[in-house]
Amino acid sequence: EEERRAQERLRAEARKASRADLLAVIDRWTRARHIETFLREIAESATCRSPEERTAIEGRLVEARALAGTTDALEQFAGWRTPDQL
Repeated sequence: EEERRAQERLRAEARKASRADLLAVIDRWTRARHIETFLREIAESATCRSPEERTAIEGRLVEARALAGTTDALEQFAGWRTPDQL
């Protein structure tokens, strides 16, 4: 009986941790999508600038995208740990 309760407690803790992990994945993806939308708008605005300014902006956009991380939902989801993986 005690062992069964301990197993149930471990399963409940794994589900709770997995849910928290899933929500963290979703939050990171959402934040990355907002950043990408922001950067895309900058790229569109840069088309009205001089070639020199545009080149400088494009270089900064490359760096910003590298820092922001992936916006690929499947890639983010693949990093999620299910209760069985915990």
